[in-house]
Formats: sequence, structure tokens, C-alpha cells
Amino acid sequence: MHKPKIKFPNSYFFAAFFGDLLTYLTTAVQLSLAFPQPTFTAALTLFLSIFAVTQIPLAIAEGLITVVIWNGLRSLKSHLIKKLKIIDPKSEVLKDGN
Repeated sequence: MHKPKIKFPNSYFFAAFFGDLLTYLTTAVQLSLAFPQPTFTAALTLFLSIFAVTQIPLAIAEGLITVVIWNGLRSLKSHLIKKLKIIDPKSEVLKDGN
């Protein structure tokens, strides 16, 4: 099986970005179920539009912050990442910084 060639900083960013967006999508669905005024679809549209204004920029910021933190951990404390087996120690990620 062939592994996709995705750089780790990109995968960290998208994991944080989509995790954040899915959290707020779930919140919007839950609020729409709790307050279906006048209908569920109308409430969902309202909550999603309200959340989009604030949550999309926050998701981008959280993705960037996650990349900065992981890059810092990889460069300053890579031995801890190996010891805790967060990333495979044989991985090229920790050897060449990609």
C-alpha cells in the first residue's frame, strides 16, 4: 500500500482546522435541534451563518498555532516525542524536519 506524501505541518494545520470547524458544526446542529425556530433548517442556517463569521478565522488561527507549537516541540524536545511514541522514531519527519 502506498502512503500519501503529506507534509506533517500541513497535516497538523488541517487536523486542527477541521477539528475546530466540526466542533462548531456540531454545536450549530445541537442548537438547531434545541431551538428549531421556525424550522430546524432555518435555525441551522442562522446558527451556521453566525458561527461562520467568528469560527472560520479562529479555525485558521488555531491551525497556525498548532503548527507553531508542533514545530517547536519537534525542534526543542524531539527526544520526548520519540520517548512518548507520538511519532514513529524511524520516521523521516524527526530526522530531516519535514
